[in-house]
Amino acid sequence: MRFLLTSLWLLSSTAFGASVTDDLGRQVTVASPAQRIITLSPHSTEFIRELGITDRLVAAANDGKSLPATTQVISGYGALDREWLLSKQPDLVIAWGSGNRSNDIAWLTENKIPTFVSEPASLKAIADTLIKLGKLTGSQTHAQLAREQFLHNLQQACPTVLSKQEVHIVIWDQPAMSLGGEHWLNELLEKAHFKNTWQHIKRMVFTIEREAAMNKQTIAQVDLRQGQTASEKRFVSEHLNRPSPSLALGLKELCEQRRN
Repeated sequence: MRFLLTSLWLLSSTAFGASVTDDLGRQVTVASPAQRIITLSPHSTEFIRELGITDRLVAAANDGKSLPATTQVISGYGALDREWLLSKQPDLVIAWGSGNRSNDIAWLTENKIPTFVSEPASLKAIADTLIKLGKLTGSQTHAQLAREQFLHNLQQACPTVLSKQEVHIVIWDQPAMSLGGEHWLNELLEKAHFKNTWQHIKRMVFTIEREAAMNKQTIAQVDLRQGQTASEKRFVSEHLNRPSPSLALGLKELCEQRRN
């Protein structure tokens, strides 16, 4: 009888458990829907916003929109304040694969803090992240709706078939930097019928030699720098810098600028 009761207790205690695979291929498991969440990048904060559960954020990297008064806004960059993080008692941390230090991510794992490392490398991966985080937070229904809306927005962003246009992607000017063919933004640019002039470079981000940059001045630009103004040969959007659902709005803005 005692064995039966123990078995029933174990089953009930794990009934709400959830397990997903993050973008590093690691298994992330929570015993119950996460209620005290910390995001360490703006795009991770946006994912939680899309799920409609910003009230569960005890601390969050600023994504440029208002957060609950109870949420501590953090930068998310640099070394992790480990003592501070422990004091927040999170039951889920959403880390940034290329933005957070690997030793900090390892420390989170060693301290048995459920940590989902977000580094989506495609539009599909962004959609899948909504489902995974929905599962970890018990927000599956909202996550499915958010995923469908994101994919719908991508499909509707460029209804007009446009001619292919070669572009130079500007992310910094001193030194001159651009995106190579391995960056996730190329997939979005293709939907706007752009072709990255540096697509043959097997890198994500790289520095351009001055002479090479000068040679690209005659072609159109997709300018990712802040505060830029769209023109006939310059396409801009503030929604292109994060691998998150807001990319659909960035795509829509690019296509509208192309049609005008």
